[in-house]
Order: sequence, then structure tokens, then C-alpha cells
Amino acid sequence: MLVIVLLIFFIICILILFYRIRLQWYLAYKQNLVNLNAEQIYHHLCCYEFPFECFYGINLAFYRTFVSPTISKVYRQTNTIAGETEKRVNDTDILMHAWVDYGLDSDEGQASIEHLNNIHGVFSNRTRNEDFVYVLCCFIVDTIRMIDVFGWRQLDNTEKQALFIFYEKVGQKMNLKNLPTSLEDVYVLVNDYTNSDINATETESGSILTNAIHILVQKWYGLLLPASIIRILLNGLLYVVGGEMFHKKLGLKQPSSLTLYIIYALGTLHRDFMHFMPPRIVPHRLSDLLMKQNYMCPAGKSNFLQVGPPKILASVAQKEKQ
Repeated sequence: MLVIVLLIFFIICILILFYRIRLQWYLAYKQNLVNLNAEQIYHHLCCYEFPFECFYGINLAFYRTFVSPTISKVYRQTNTIAGETEKRVNDTDILMHAWVDYGLDSDEGQASIEHLNNIHGVFSNRTRNEDFVYVLCCFIVDTIRMIDVFGWRQLDNTEKQALFIFYEKVGQKMNLKNLPTSLEDVYVLVNDYTNSDINATETESGSILTNAIHILVQKWYGLLLPASIIRILLNGLLYVVGGEMFHKKLGLKQPSSLTLYIIYALGTLHRDFMHFMPPRIVPHRLSDLLMKQNYMCPAGKSNFLQVGPPKILASVAQKEKQ
């Protein structure tokens, strides 16, 4: 009995120590926040403090594209998602996280954006500027929402503005027009686009793409939960993050009150758990991890050229020769 009591006491002491370490670490960051620019703030959030939330914020935002008839049609015609789902997700994460991991103006960041622009250029006659702007805004909105639900703390206004400024720079580097001029405008744009029956509607292509991503998530977590449970939870998560109208236009059934309760309960558990975890001291550079895992090489300027669907990369190479 004494051993059990001592063990519990030891665990409590460790948790209190970790909590104090995390709190001191956060207070030091908070005090230095005024000296950081938007890229540095987002790098901290994504690579140190909220890697889980930022990863899912970015990836859930891609579900938003499935309600766009224009984008979902391109995806289905090229078979880049339904046919090679995991590769498509990993490739996108590599190119996008390179901006955050290394900086937009770094060699890696510039190479990533240039490569992505070349890939998008293949479909320039089939996509619209407003679709790209919408997706860009969703990265901001959904990341903030994920942190609201699952993060160990809420973002302050400076951090939210940092996300806006960061993706505004991304939009400029992608040569997008009519970008929102404020964070408030970002929310208005996402809401208006989602509510528009012209820009966003349920389609057969969107349903096929949604199902493909659902199957991928089931593959990721299949050892932990039955496929049916994973689908129910993912359905609820999309509702919580994306909202009722977006969820409806994906063609998904409205989640039950119990499902939503479980999602918020999981968010609370994760938030409380992270209070007692020591902070990261080494950045979580997802682009480098995925490059080594999928392409057997580190993230780098020349290595990014092999990232993407093979047929589209061939079209890019042919276009550059002309």
C-alpha cells in the first residue's frame, strides 16, 4: 500500500513539475511575442506548441475544396486524390509545411511555392482565382478552430493576425488577386463562399473525394478503432470545425448530439493532458519527416521537384521545355 501511495505521489510531483515548466516556457514566449514577426509566430505555433492542431487544421481545410464544383471536378478528372489518396495528402503536407518549417523566403520555402505554382499552372484554364483564395482562407479559419477545440490554450489576437499575415504573403507569392485585407474579411469570405450554391454545392465528385479521405483516415487509425467508429468521429469533427452548412454540402449526415459531445470531450481531455506535457525543445518539421519517409531524402530545393502526381510533374517538365 505504501508503495502505491509513494508512486502516486511521485507521479503527481512529476506532473506538477511539467506543468510549471510548460507555464514558464509559455510566459517566456508571451513576453517575447512583440519581438516576433508573423512567420516566427506561426513557426512557433506549428512546430513547437500546436503541431497536432495545425496539422489537422491544414488537412481538414482540404475537405473544403470538395464542396467546390470547380476544384472537385479537377481532382476527379486527374484522379490525384481518389486514386493516390495518401500520396496526395503527404505531398501537399510536404510543400505546405516547408513554408512554416523553414520560412517563406528560405530556399526551401521559395522552392516549394515555385513548384506548387508550376503544378497549379497546369490547371490554370480549369480553376478560378476565387477558389484558391477560398482555400487559402480556410487554412486560417480551420487552424484557429482546431486550436480553439483541442489546444491547451486559446490563441490571442496577435497570433491570429500572424496566421492571416502569413497566408496573405502566401497568396501574394502565388499571384492570387482580390485577397482579403483583414482577418474579419477572411471569415466573411469563407462564410459567403460556403453559403453560395454556385461556389459550393454537393456533387458526385465531392462525395467520391470525401469518401477517399475517410478511407485514408480509417487506414491511419485502423489499429486503434473500428472503421465505423472512425467515420462517426471524423463526421463529427468535420461538423465542429467546418460548420453546419459546409458539412451539409459535403453530403454527410448531421452527427448526433452524442457524437458532438464526444468530440468536445476529446478536445477537453487533450487540452488538459497537454497542460502537463513538457514543451518541445526541437521543432517538429513535418516537411522533412515526410520527405525522408516517402522520398528517402531531406526537404530541399531540388528534392521538391519530385513531389507531386507523376503525370502532372511530367506536364510541368514538358511545359518548362517549351
